[in-house]
Amino acid sequence: MNLAADQHKNRADLSAARVKEAQTLAALQIERARIDGERKTVESDLGPVRYLATLLGADDEATLRYFILVVAVLLDPAAVLLLLAATTSRGDRRPRPGLARSGGVGPGLARHSRNG
Repeated sequence: MNLAADQHKNRADLSAARVKEAQTLAALQIERARIDGERKTVESDLGPVRYLATLLGADDEATLRYFILVVAVLLDPAAVLLLLAATTSRGDRRPRPGLARSGGVGPGLARHSRNG
């Protein structure tokens, strides 16, 4: 009887250990799936950089650094020029202090009007 009770206890312990290890395995599989998803996202983001690196014959990191440098050098001045163009075009919309307001008709149009 004692032998049967010991085997029953051993089986219960093994079953509990198996359940615990199955839970650990499931958690690790979930973690692996999350990491694989992140890796695929990063790979898809770096796809164009790898293509450019292959064309240039350089490694990915150096190509990415040069690409960032080129974008910064080209786009920053373009952004400044766009801001300057926007501010100068806004300046043209303000009324000029030297012009007289005559009912919405400018000085050049006043002589061509029917009444005038």
